[in-house]
Amino acid sequence: MKMALHYRLKILLISFLFFLSQGLVFAEVLFLSEGRGLFSSFLTSSLRSMFPLAICHVVLYSDLITMFIDEINIQIKYSPKYHNVTTRIEFLKNVKLLHMDLWKLVGQINIFFGWNLLILIINSFIYITYQLYWIFLALELKWPTLGMVEGLASLLYGMVSLFVLVNSCQSGTLKMKYLVASIELYAFWTAENIYLHHLKQEIFSQISYLPIYITGSEFFTIDRKYLAGIAANCCMYIMIFIQFFVTSDL
Repeated sequence: MKMALHYRLKILLISFLFFLSQGLVFAEVLFLSEGRGLFSSFLTSSLRSMFPLAICHVVLYSDLITMFIDEINIQIKYSPKYHNVTTRIEFLKNVKLLHMDLWKLVGQINIFFGWNLLILIINSFIYITYQLYWIFLALELKWPTLGMVEGLASLLYGMVSLFVLVNSCQSGTLKMKYLVASIELYAFWTAENIYLHHLKQEIFSQISYLPIYITGSEFFTIDRKYLAGIAANCCMYIMIFIQFFVTSDL
């Protein structure tokens, strides 16, 4: 129930910002350009609407995977301390099978959405950089307020949608790290449960060799490190563009 509420809030936020930004684009074309280019703006917005749809689908699958992993963590956390070795072994075998199923599911997600995510991330990088430069030009050339507001709304949509996507993709990896720590506590090693210890090591090896993460068609992993790289590149290109603008004025 909690996961469903969080997902609805994410989708509502992305949808609201998308329609707000596109509505301001139409308003700018209608009032400032006297309707010229209205059809091309509508066509561009229609094509651009595929990106939030792809984001919503990937966020849904990522949140479901995170929910499954989190449920295992909860079961381990609240499991009775007096479980015997046989019960612990059976539980860890189920965890091992579930991890394998989740890894296969993530593989299918990467195959189906891989190229969409690759294009989406590249588009987001260009889109955010463009909107930052647009806002700079609006401030420097003193464009109408509507153009400034449209640039800010579009920039906010691009940044929020990208952050929501990356955060959902990263959450599964973080929960998997918590799962490793929980298994370590659950399957403590003593001389009396050597098989339990070996099973625990098998699970750790499987998690290490079969990691669960969302990729952009295997070109990069969608996580917070990559988000930080995008932010750094956007700032670098904006500084270069501003230097060209200042140089041209001189």
